Amino acid sequence: GDDALYSAFGLAYERAIAATLTVELTGSLAWANAAYHRSQFDADQYALGDATLGASLIWSPAEPFSITASLLYSTFFSDTISDAAEASGYDAPDAMVAGLTLGYAF
Repeated sequence: GDDALYSAFGLAYERAIAATLTVELTGSLAWANAAYHRSQFDADQYALGDATLGASLIWSPAEPFSITASLLYSTFFSDTISDAAEASGYDAPDAMVAGLTLGYAF
């Protein structure tokens, strides 16, 4: 069979808004070949797959600790892939995920 190929391109922007507070914005767009979409969603098509947008607020009160609150939105970029994903059992073509991370750097 054909080899599945999935490729994603992403950008990130980070900026300190206070001495201990940083905001990070991210985005990505993925493309996959027909073999990948066939194996994942039973869609025999080369197409843009998913797109994501994210935002994080990072609080670093003291080295080496940090706390990050994040929000990520993901959606299928192609209507054809979105329809195939839903037909394969995905609840919805898009999702919102929130997270809270405690970090320790060593």
